[in-house]
Amino acid sequence: MATTELARQDAMHARGWPARIIGLPDRLPMPRAVAYLVLLASSALVGVLLGWLLEPERAGEAFLEYAYYGVVPAALLCVMHDLDHQAVRAFDVLSPMLTFDEGERVAVRQRLVHLPSVPVLVSAVASLVLTLAYYQADPVTTGVEGLSMARYALRWFWESLTGAMFIVLALHTFLQLRTIDWIHRWLRPIDLFDQARARAFSTVTSRTGIALVLISSPTTLLLPSEGDLSVMLVNVGWWLSVVVVALAAFVLPLWRVRSQIAARKAELEAEVGRRMSAAIAASHAAIDSGDTAGVEVQQRHLNALAAQRSLIDQVSVWPWSTAASSRLVTAVLLPVCVWLLTRGLDAIV
Repeated sequence: MATTELARQDAMHARGWPARIIGLPDRLPMPRAVAYLVLLASSALVGVLLGWLLEPERAGEAFLEYAYYGVVPAALLCVMHDLDHQAVRAFDVLSPMLTFDEGERVAVRQRLVHLPSVPVLVSAVASLVLTLAYYQADPVTTGVEGLSMARYALRWFWESLTGAMFIVLALHTFLQLRTIDWIHRWLRPIDLFDQARARAFSTVTSRTGIALVLISSPTTLLLPSEGDLSVMLVNVGWWLSVVVVALAAFVLPLWRVRSQIAARKAELEAEVGRRMSAAIAASHAAIDSGDTAGVEVQQRHLNALAAQRSLIDQVSVWPWSTAASSRLVTAVLLPVCVWLLTRGLDAIV
């Protein structure tokens, strides 16, 4: 137990400055959930302050907009931290079913939460360059025309930081889900009627999908689109593409587990089928020979086999709980309901 706990801490505090940044909630002297709230509130406050500095004349009407854009970087950091936490915990649940020794388990834990420094640095530089190029291409539409040098630099820094965090989240998600898929290659045979451990990573993939949907929803569905139909269609199209990616993030890393469960289910169904065929043949033979006792015995066998087949048929081959899939569906439907409600209210008013 002590070795496992030390390995978990080593994984959660892996070396490298990206890991130190993502691990910031662990260094705050408070529970993890409270640390998230503190970071989110502080980031939202920074966003509001930036809004006041950049556009003091819109500080009141754009309060929620700037609070949202302010909270995004901290929200992305908290999402990555939570996914790392859930991934390490899920790995410890799954470990007894894996063909790894203890040294390999420690290495795989670190791989689950490892974020290479160079790609993160490249993401930050790319975001700075692309944001600046975007400003230069259309200073009027981007709203930077007429800003003082200090305000220009401030907005450039914050929007570049936000863009870089989105890129890093995409990199983090890709690497982590790919590692989860790789881990499932080393699964021992799954007991069809005891799948709890095999489903361990469904929590991580479900939370990944939920995070992708919820983070993208305000920018595409909940913030006003100035009444422009073309902008609204672009927003909805972008959001639908995010939903597709979220569903893929939920399902694809678990596909190997599904395949193994489906194969095991097919084996058991075939075995029961063979036994039923044998029991039917034996029952026919007993009937032909007038062996009443033998017929009754074979009938009991058939009843037991039919119950087994019914039980096997009821086992789902999808390696996640109903709660995990329900949470993701709720995350997808909630922004849609809010969007329809706000549009309906706008039409009435």
